[in-house]
Amino acid sequence: MLVVYVHNLSRSVYGGDVGDLVTAAYVGGVPHAPGYPLFTFLGYLLSHIFFFFSPAFSIGLISVLSGAGALLFFYLTIRKLLKRDLISLVATFVMGTSFLFWFYNEIAEVFALNNFFGMLLLYLSVTLYQKFQKKIFFLFCFVAGLACTNHQTIVLLLPGFLLLIAAQMWKTQKKKWKILFQECLVGLLCFLLGFIPYLYVVVANMHNAPINWDPVKDIPSFFHLILRQDYGTFKGGIFTQPSFLQRFIIVKTYLLTLLFQLTIPVVGVSLIGILAAWKKSKILATAIFIDVILCGPFFVMYVGFPLNGSFYIGLFERFFILSSIIFLFFFPFGLDWLSVNTSKFLKRDMWKYALPLLFLLVPLQLFIYNFPKTNLSQVIIGDTFGRDLLTPLPDQAALFLGGDTTLFNAWYVHYALHIRPDMNILNLNGLARDAYFDNLKAAYKKQHPTQDTVNLSQNVLQDLNMKRPVFAIDPVQPSTESAKKFTWLPYGLSYKLLKDNESIPTDDEYKKTLQVIWGKMHIPFASAMESKANGNLTIADLPEAYANAMLATGNFFLTDYKDTKEAKWWYDKALLVSPHYPKIHSVLGVWYLTISHECSNASDQLQQAIILDPTDRLPYYLLYTTYTSCLHDDKKAKEVADIYTRDFRFDFKKAYNEYMKGKK
Repeated sequence: MLVVYVHNLSRSVYGGDVGDLVTAAYVGGVPHAPGYPLFTFLGYLLSHIFFFFSPAFSIGLISVLSGAGALLFFYLTIRKLLKRDLISLVATFVMGTSFLFWFYNEIAEVFALNNFFGMLLLYLSVTLYQKFQKKIFFLFCFVAGLACTNHQTIVLLLPGFLLLIAAQMWKTQKKKWKILFQECLVGLLCFLLGFIPYLYVVVANMHNAPINWDPVKDIPSFFHLILRQDYGTFKGGIFTQPSFLQRFIIVKTYLLTLLFQLTIPVVGVSLIGILAAWKKSKILATAIFIDVILCGPFFVMYVGFPLNGSFYIGLFERFFILSSIIFLFFFPFGLDWLSVNTSKFLKRDMWKYALPLLFLLVPLQLFIYNFPKTNLSQVIIGDTFGRDLLTPLPDQAALFLGGDTTLFNAWYVHYALHIRPDMNILNLNGLARDAYFDNLKAAYKKQHPTQDTVNLSQNVLQDLNMKRPVFAIDPVQPSTESAKKFTWLPYGLSYKLLKDNESIPTDDEYKKTLQVIWGKMHIPFASAMESKANGNLTIADLPEAYANAMLATGNFFLTDYKDTKEAKWWYDKALLVSPHYPKIHSVLGVWYLTISHECSNASDQLQQAIILDPTDRLPYYLLYTTYTSCLHDDKKAKEVADIYTRDFRFDFKKAYNEYMKGKK
């Protein structure tokens, strides 16, 4: 599998946190909390040793080697317990070809290394369970601490593994309290010694790296970083916490994902394997089952990741991996039990080998199905998206960016690939403190000591715009109503901030400018994005970023130039880029309803918007308006109202009246 993993490894930065991790590693900085010092330090070494590869590829080798290492230790663990090479090999191939495990071996993320530590700790704990050895125990403790410096979810495995070790320690050292205390104390020291990679964070703060989310200046700031206080310690992130019922839906999603990604036969045999493992060793089965529950259903229910949108679902899925590979521990036990008992029942020893050989069809099927989905060797949309954010902008531009993929991919092409070194990229993410902008604010306050600080950021933005062109991914406005509003011009994938004395260009001038800007970009039309690898969730929303920019451009033509034809052209182009993006269908529905008065087309588009995103309330209001004021179909209008009331559990008439009042 190692050769396959290297072949499929992404040569480009991907979506989500990849750009942050890779860029921080390349420049010797610190990514978002908790800093991931082990991964970052290894990434720094690999990116400068294998400088002839792209940074994304060379740092991605961590994932490739980690994935292969995880398979090795899983195989050794099963072989140690069952003494059956063939079954150990079949189980290992099932793990190696399962989608999520395989996929995260192909991108520069921390999860493959987390899987490696999980399997290494499993191997060490099983070894200690069979025969307690001090040196192995101290090694286990050190590895556990080291693993925490890569990803903190590894602690969810420790209760089960420590139960295995404690059972054997108690058996061999029973009533030798002093020896037990000494061994546990040394083990704790070894665990703490495993945190030594956090020295990297201290060293990284000694030079002015462009990526450093939480500068460590003292002990409180150090704990602020490792405890993820930006997000809220013991929380998955900054997002609305789901209701109790929604948490059960999240767990259901988790269980269904495991069922279909590991396949029904594997899950079925694994369930049998729980009973078979229990029969062999109650402590072993209990310990592993505890870990499956803790890092699976318990964790996903506790954290409560939002499930709205492909990007968030992609982020959510990666936390299924660790529990899925721990759950696979039971698969070889079930396969062993089935093969032995089938052989006894049929009185043919051949079934001890025939049944495991038959199950080789499962990883073969998984390989055929998942290879095109995990082959990221030709997927370059992450790089091109970052380039398209930067290349159309004028010299010395200042670009304000936010959002994970948008900001991180731009960082990658800017700092790691050295694209547009003349520009400044400023971090608008809610957690961030952008050093460049903080310095601008400090200088502005020094020059204007008597000016109030209510609109400080907006004043600094205006001042900066007088010196160099300013662009932003989101068109921000002053926080007070009395302040003069900014004028933002859609400009490629971002917006240009016009100066106070600058008027918008003429219709023809703007069209010529857009022709030049979009001519420099790599538009991901849906017809060219049909490969399964391009459809993976964490980059599935990148075409939507292009589509949003096209919608904004069309809206600008409609509102500022009253050019309905040009607006429609941009809306149609957005649809060619992202045909399954519900927002486009909503916009087209409004256009058909209010501009061309094509009632049937309006209802078709709005119905499609609801099908694609049933949680968005706006299309329901628009479709109801279409039926009542355009098609004059009260029956259909009532159906819309009834569906809304049923699904949102809120009276439609009341919600609709509030919506209409807001429009006025």
